[in-house]
Amino acid sequence: MCQLRSHGIIRDKNLLKTKKLSKYHWYYEVNEISFNFRLTDFQSALGISQIKKLKKFIGLRTQIASYYLKKIDKKKFILPKIYKDKKSAWHLFIIKPKNNINRSNLYNYLKRKGIVTVLHYIPIFKHP
Repeated sequence: MCQLRSHGIIRDKNLLKTKKLSKYHWYYEVNEISFNFRLTDFQSALGISQIKKLKKFIGLRTQIASYYLKKIDKKKFILPKIYKDKKSAWHLFIIKPKNNINRSNLYNYLKRKGIVTVLHYIPIFKHP
């Protein structure tokens, strides 16, 4: 994670591939393309304040997910599984249409009903 958060930079001499240059304190390698994922002080302070509200947020999301699990027709959709020994923050509530339900038609139907949906995580091989 440290490598990925910092442009993919490696400074640990044990992980460097070019050992002879590792004697220089300035030397580093990038073996994995990444970005700068460091937070600003402001973002960190905001995150800390939000942690105090986490139980409330997850509680509300759990109530909404429970409602969905009761109301959505299990004959038409594959719903998230609930495990007794696991807990979810319900960041996403993923449903998968069964049979011949057209995803675009479902999206448009839900949109007309005022329900916001998105298709997340398009597989990489489908990108140009």
